[in-house]
Amino acid sequence: MTDKMQCVLDDAFKLLGNPIVMIDTSYNLLLHTENPVKDDPLWNELLALGEFSHETVDFFNSAQFIKAVADSDVVALLRSDKLPYDRACGKFFDWNGIQLGSICVVACVKPFESGDFEKITTVCEHLSAENCKNGTARITEQFFSELWLGKLLETKAEGIDDVPIPEHLHQKLVRNLFVGVIDISQYEKTFSHLAYFRDVFSKLVPEFFFFVYLNNVVMLISTDLEDLGGQEGIHTLRSFFEKYNLFAGVSGSFKDLRQLRSYYRLAIDALNRGMNQPSNEHVFWQEAFGIEHIVKHLANAEDLEGLCNPAVLQLCEFDKQNGSNYLELLHTYLRTAKNATLSCKQLQTKPDELRESLQRLGSLFEIDWDNGEQLTSLLISIELFKRKQT
Repeated sequence: MTDKMQCVLDDAFKLLGNPIVMIDTSYNLLLHTENPVKDDPLWNELLALGEFSHETVDFFNSAQFIKAVADSDVVALLRSDKLPYDRACGKFFDWNGIQLGSICVVACVKPFESGDFEKITTVCEHLSAENCKNGTARITEQFFSELWLGKLLETKAEGIDDVPIPEHLHQKLVRNLFVGVIDISQYEKTFSHLAYFRDVFSKLVPEFFFFVYLNNVVMLISTDLEDLGGQEGIHTLRSFFEKYNLFAGVSGSFKDLRQLRSYYRLAIDALNRGMNQPSNEHVFWQEAFGIEHIVKHLANAEDLEGLCNPAVLQLCEFDKQNGSNYLELLHTYLRTAKNATLSCKQLQTKPDELRESLQRLGSLFEIDWDNGEQLTSLLISIELFKRKQT
């Protein structure tokens, strides 16, 4: 932070008559004015620790402070019978309109007066302008890696081949990759709150890479281990999740970062499945719902055909009559978690040919490629059918 920004805050203190703190989106203290506050617990905690504790952030959530600030276009008035003073909060931004933090004015010297909110808005505009002029908010390695991973999750793998992995991220990659999705739905899913949790998790387990994508905190794990069950970082996160009632879904392992999109979906699926069943668990493993586990327990059933999805039996008959090999194509595509690049390599076919075959399959057998439950049923059925044949 620049001396000029401190001057802006000090001038605002003289103008408003009440003390001011500046915090970033993760609730870390950046700057503050003189300290006439004696009996405000939030002010005292922030200046003593340099950040708000998680218990305080919990209070912000329950008191609807986070929602009020997120929903406000200008300044939000924050009031609670658990606090001795009202406070007003305004936001400041970078040159792209991304929120960098907030200022909070504590009405401990005198109550807010008419026109104060307009003055706070002007102060925030000055801070935003000063920040842009001095380039205070540089694109950090973390931010660049988040942008790269977000692009990877939004685009097909083929579109990322020519983009080098950011060095900050590359240093964390080892052999086996896992992706996890952390649910914080009991809190307001504002970017500020998501960024806060991202930073909390990063401090807890610095060897994992955490980033914000859409309305979730995502963790990318790289390890020499084949199984994360005994990973110390997972135990640390599980304890934190249990304490604050958070949940996560974790994918199986994969080798190529370009598969991130597919395994992210599997982690989402594991999270949804886990939260929709009675359980005391807070970390749900995609492999726990894995096909092999299910098939193993169904394989001894007497009527395997009766357990199979009818579309699989129809597809087998279609292949016999037409001399096609759609069953193998569907099996490969589902086993690779709908990874077109990997499927093409295994099937030794071209992307256009695979795309056309999938379109025809979907049309002939009414397959919804976005219906996870249907696709899981198809994959289980194919595995069962192949076991019966062998």
